[in-house]
Amino acid sequence: MMGYLDLLDLVLSEELAVRDDRRFRQGLRLSRLPHQTLDKHDFPFQPDLEPRKVKDLATLSFPTCGRASSWSTTWATRSSNAEKRTWTSKSISKRYEKGSIIPTSNKTFGEWGQMFGDEVLAAAILDRLLHHCDVISINGPSYRLKNRLKAIERDTDVA
Repeated sequence: MMGYLDLLDLVLSEELAVRDDRRFRQGLRLSRLPHQTLDKHDFPFQPDLEPRKVKDLATLSFPTCGRASSWSTTWATRSSNAEKRTWTSKSISKRYEKGSIIPTSNKTFGEWGQMFGDEVLAAAILDRLLHHCDVISINGPSYRLKNRLKAIERDTDVA
């Protein structure tokens, strides 16, 4: 049987969860950022993508484990020098095994040395990032261009 304090704790926890969810949804709406939910994602379009793994990572439960996580999809060939300095600074070492990081890149790990301009530095960064991570490699056609290419094909068929 649940005591009064346990019941009060449960009710307050639920209220906090509802408020956090409401705050998140309002912030997302006010930001007017384009977004997509995973329930509408066309996983068969990218057959190498593991839906269960993506959905598990989308819960964002990994930060509570203190696990660094790498999502390798598309990044930063156009990153600013400031962004590259951030990556190459001591902050990566300080953050190692203390917080989560979700970098994305359209470069293979072998190309990171060229991207950072230093093979040894890239190896050190990758060593830390890949130690406790989940890598999601997306190969194949662009999901963002999928509907755009269909529209272009329709337009050329009509003309």
